[in-house]
Amino acid sequence: MLSKVGKLVTNKIPASTTVAGVRGSEQDSASGIDWITDEDSSPSQPDPAADAYRLLQNGAYSEAAAAFARLIPNAPDSVKTQYQYSQAWCLASANDLVGAIKLLRVMPASGPFTIQRALLLARLNLETGAIPEAIQVLESVRLSPELETDDRVLVQGMLQEARALKSQ
Repeated sequence: MLSKVGKLVTNKIPASTTVAGVRGSEQDSASGIDWITDEDSSPSQPDPAADAYRLLQNGAYSEAAAAFARLIPNAPDSVKTQYQYSQAWCLASANDLVGAIKLLRVMPASGPFTIQRALLLARLNLETGAIPEAIQVLESVRLSPELETDDRVLVQGMLQEARALKSQ
């Protein structure tokens, strides 16, 4: 489950892009192609989260969570939720389930990490016995149009698991 929702916890710079355009009837000639290459695809400033991502990739989840926690207060809004989710994922991977749940509960329930947040929060709630909250979280995301097919199957499976646990 963590590997499924952890696919967004990466720090990869997009590769350089190349765009080619063909002029009129000169399609077969290389001289008739205009090449536009993005020469400078690397960021002009170092990534402030590089150390946190390095720790995460090395399996030092507690240290990575602490590094993300230090970044969050001064992070621009465009990456704040990403850092929060990354911190929660690292806490869960370090078996600090309660810490991860607390962080996921205060994260925005909508936005770029809505589905991943819900899946991780529901899984952690199931692991800690908070069955009613797990059901509530899963029901809130179950009909989301952003839910991909494999995630929809995952939500249905967790809902069945939660209902079975609740009936025990």
